[in-house]
Amino acid sequence: MNPEQVTELIRKSVDYGQCKGLTVSVGFGDASRADDLFLEQLANQLYRDGIRRFRYADTLSVHHPAP
Repeated sequence: MNPEQVTELIRKSVDYGQCKGLTVSVGFGDASRADDLFLEQLANQLYRDGIRRFRYADTLSVHHPAP
């Protein structure tokens, strides 16, 4: 899937949950492998859509400070 398709799929899922009266949280699984600009744009769009909770998974530990 391209970024536009991913965004549309997530937004449809979010809309479905919100229409059912649910508090929706979006998880960015394996996000440390994704393009940072895409994640930023996606999070901003979802925030405009009413999402206030995001989870970011750093499966590669690239954002973990080394000792």
